[in-house]
Amino acid sequence: MKADALTPRDLFDGKVQYEIPSFQRPYVWNEEDQWAPLWSDVRRVALRLLASDADGDALDGVSGHFLGAVVLKEISAHAGDVTRHAVIDGQQRMTTLQILLDAAHSVVT
Repeated sequence: MKADALTPRDLFDGKVQYEIPSFQRPYVWNEEDQWAPLWSDVRRVALRLLASDADGDALDGVSGHFLGAVVLKEISAHAGDVTRHAVIDGQQRMTTLQILLDAAHSVVT
């Protein structure tokens, strides 16, 4: 078993296909319990980055947001296939991050 600290870019950048096994529960995050606290952290870090960038400090003093563990199991790939992983734990967080990244992409493009 290998444990790495990954950024969302590390997780979603590249040619990897994530599969949610059928035993996983459906998406259940809601605004009050999960979305609002996450958005508050994203906003806090973004505002801090903007203030730091104006001062020329870039990332100095900006803390990250710990999202918790994501457990993946590599799935055998066929020749020419993309790397595939089953998401054993963390599917709610990965789904939420993907929605957030897609929304941010829509705003800036």
